[in-house]
Amino acid sequence: MPYINYYGENVIFDSKARLIDNPFQQSSILDNTVWSLHEIQLFLQHFFNHPKDFTRMSTHFPHKSIHQLIEFYYDFKEVFELKEY
Repeated sequence: MPYINYYGENVIFDSKARLIDNPFQQSSILDNTVWSLHEIQLFLQHFFNHPKDFTRMSTHFPHKSIHQLIEFYYDFKEVFELKEY
């Protein structure tokens, strides 16, 4: 079983199907679905400047898709009280 370095931690990848050796090398999706604290702060800053203008906001997030910005908004609009904007 190979050890994979994922965000600084060694994890074991046990593929019983043996279709791929390392899932993290096969896809970059995992890297940009995690939101850092800095990215969350940046999202909130740009959201308050341009409410729901996700196309305009996306220029500040080169590693996030517009879909990911919208998804983040809907997942956290109640947590950050964004519904009023």
